[in-house]
Amino acid sequence: MANNNPAIGIMGIADMFLIGFLFSHGKSPFLRLWERAVALFTVAP
Repeated sequence: MANNNPAIGIMGIADMFLIGFLFSHGKSPFLRLWERAVALFTVAP
C-alpha cells in the first residue's frame, strides 16, 4: 500500500501539470502562479 501512494501522487502531479499547461494558454496570471506551484511540487520529493 505504501508503494501505491507515491504512484498515485506522481500520476496526480502529471495530471495537474497537463491541466496547468492547457490553462497556461489562457491569459491568467493567477493560473500561471498555480503552475509554478505545481512545478515546485514536482521538484519536491
